[in-house]
Amino acid sequence: MNNDYFIILPLNLVYEEKYASLSANAIILYCLFLNRTKFSMQNKNFKDEKGVFIYYSTKQMATHLRCSVNSAKKTLRELEKAALIKKEYQQNGLPIKIYVNDIRSGKCDTHFHQKEVSFDIELAEKRARELSVDWGTKKNKRRKRTESSSSF
Repeated sequence: MNNDYFIILPLNLVYEEKYASLSANAIILYCLFLNRTKFSMQNKNFKDEKGVFIYYSTKQMATHLRCSVNSAKKTLRELEKAALIKKEYQQNGLPIKIYVNDIRSGKCDTHFHQKEVSFDIELAEKRARELSVDWGTKKNKRRKRTESSSSF
């Protein structure tokens, strides 16, 4: 099974009061950013003196969130306001660099000053596997139960 078929949702986004104002789209986008950060960390070309960064165009965001480009920009501002990301504009025509603040590490750097983003995808994937449930089996059992109760 390829582990890239899911994204990891840090429960801090759901349970901590300081993230209560985030929209569902902002939470999903942040999770997508974390996923992309994993690949940026493996590629040394996506690291500078400020840390690991990603490129993610607003058009891509809009496509992945199934919303308009303006809504994607609004969602991006939500994440920046919550100190979950830091945007850095480049020269005209070049994409925006996005530094993702990994809240799972417990060492959230709200200023992003020369600090590498920590990202332990292996640990997160291990936890996800430990908590996984075979939803297909449960669904089939439920379907059989429903079919048997509705048959004449």
